[in-house]
Amino acid sequence: MIHSAAWHPRTADTFKLNFDGASASSTFWGWGFVLRDHNGDVVLAGAKHGHVTSCPLIEEAKSCLYAMKNAFEFGACRLVVEGDCLSLITMLQSRLIHDTSTGFFVEDILFFLKNLIL
Repeated sequence: MIHSAAWHPRTADTFKLNFDGASASSTFWGWGFVLRDHNGDVVLAGAKHGHVTSCPLIEEAKSCLYAMKNAFEFGACRLVVEGDCLSLITMLQSRLIHDTSTGFFVEDILFFLKNLIL
């Protein structure tokens, strides 16, 4: 069964940012994001792809960082951020920075979260 839930922003200046990253092969990656306003209308979207991938977790982290940078440049300062990578979400929620390549991206994402997210 499919359930649908409507998102209701806290204020009219709140945006919802969805992001996703993927590795299509050992040498191809892609990232995407959608930024929606308080009415649920798309106000900004983006995608990027290239060659030479990292592990899937790093690609998800890069995708999140790419999305947040674009939202910031757009002027969206109050964000609700959503992604589907449980490992990354858990790291971000716990503010856990590993001494790995992923940790560098998590640290940058946390900087944006500290300044942008509700």
